[in-house]
Amino acid sequence: MANLDPKKEAESFAKYLATRKILIADPSSTARSGLFNVFRELGAKPNLTVLVNSFSQAETAIASDKPHIVVAEYELGKRCGLELLQKQRESRPDESKECLFVIVTGNTSQTAVARSAEEDIDAYILKPLTPELVRRTIMKAALEKIRPRAYVVHIDEGKRLMADGDLDGAEAKFTEAIPLDPSPSLAMAYLGQVKVIRQALDVARDKFQQGLDYNRIHYKCLVGLYDVLMKEQEHVAAYDVVRKLSQYFPANPKRLAEVLRLAIVIGKYEDIEKYYSVFTNLDDRDETLIKYVCAALVVCGKYYLSTKLGHTRALELFRKAAVTASGRLNILKEIILALLEYRLVREGRAQGAHDRPGARAHPARREGPSALHGDAAGFAGERAQGRRRPALFGRGDFFSGQEAELRRHSEGEGRLRLERRATGPT
Repeated sequence: MANLDPKKEAESFAKYLATRKILIADPSSTARSGLFNVFRELGAKPNLTVLVNSFSQAETAIASDKPHIVVAEYELGKRCGLELLQKQRESRPDESKECLFVIVTGNTSQTAVARSAEEDIDAYILKPLTPELVRRTIMKAALEKIRPRAYVVHIDEGKRLMADGDLDGAEAKFTEAIPLDPSPSLAMAYLGQVKVIRQALDVARDKFQQGLDYNRIHYKCLVGLYDVLMKEQEHVAAYDVVRKLSQYFPANPKRLAEVLRLAIVIGKYEDIEKYYSVFTNLDDRDETLIKYVCAALVVCGKYYLSTKLGHTRALELFRKAAVTASGRLNILKEIILALLEYRLVREGRAQGAHDRPGARAHPARREGPSALHGDAAGFAGERAQGRRRPALFGRGDFFSGQEAELRRHSEGEGRLRLERRATGPT
């Protein structure tokens, strides 16, 4: 491809762009207009090009216009431009070879993230933008789609063979691809996947790690390594991997729930508040994630109370859990019982009143911290009468009987001494 005549390259690219719908998403009007002008000069049709300045506008445009090419700023308000990749793929599920996804950023560390999402991100452009830089980067990415390198051809053939169940053929293709690229992390990731299918987890783990030796945050290698570590129940190592994933790549509900679960399992309570901040910026919050977040906040608050790290900090976590619970009585009851145990109901009541001054919630629809003290006497009476209370969540859920979970994972480090409380059937 490097030996092609520049004129023929330009002609091929202009032909490629002529029928392509393009979306440019960037908060900067200067960047948007600059990118628009470059694409127009390269052969794109102005009437097929859409410019937006926010993540929500980009989502809407992808759904309605189904662009072949998406050029997105890494930071779109509180959202990450990388999140638009999945939206684009959903809009054109059978045309991945016809589509381009390009990230624009002024941060060199963010270009490393884009590079690590190899095979998913076609190119990245580092600001400040120049017409020549944009032209060269976009043309290279598009021509790579039209005439892929030998390395990419081997990877694609291996993926096809793996999908057909020919693991020997797939493994051979991925192995042949390794010397064709100076940083063959992607080949290593797929070799690892083959080994996972063969149930050779130790070998798979080595392959993923070798891929990370070339690129320490390679997305597919990190995901593969995490899955293997979870199968081997190596929770501490798995947490380190999934925490790195959550640090460098856009959050999603499933991964955030996994991070919260592992943080509790290995006693990383100090990380819970950070993940709560990530949760507040998510638009897609399903019931499972809400349940995990609430439980993690409650468990973390109990931990702070038991180790006397600060009642104020614990109360703040309980407040966040109550707000997130939005009236889910089992969670509110768990918070109240914790306050009763540590004789903090008065503080909880004061904080609830502070959070909603003058509010008068309907008795059947109380939500948030102001609901915490309303049933405290009733719950205290239940406890005094020896009634067994239900677990915070269902018997089969990870957070069932979380006091025992905390004891089992933390007592050995001398950090937590909680009395086990009986939990009844759910």
